[in-house]
Amino acid sequence: MVVFDKTGTLTDDAMAVTAVRCRAGVAQAEALAAAAALARHSLHPVSRALGRAGGSQLPAVDEVTEHAGQGVEGRLVSGVLG
Repeated sequence: MVVFDKTGTLTDDAMAVTAVRCRAGVAQAEALAAAAALARHSLHPVSRALGRAGGSQLPAVDEVTEHAGQGVEGRLVSGVLG
């Protein structure tokens, strides 16, 4: 008998971004950076994965509000997607 626990002892215990798809005219790196900048204002597991995927050079955002069960919104102040 083999028993596996699902606490991350044997597997990766965090979610990860594996693909980014954008509408025409929007670069993947720019979209990911903007999304990551917003996501870093949330503790949700999906947001944390998105924040990690964005790297260290992120645009500035302000007026960030997290809406329970609906996501995060804010205003892009500087950086990519200008």
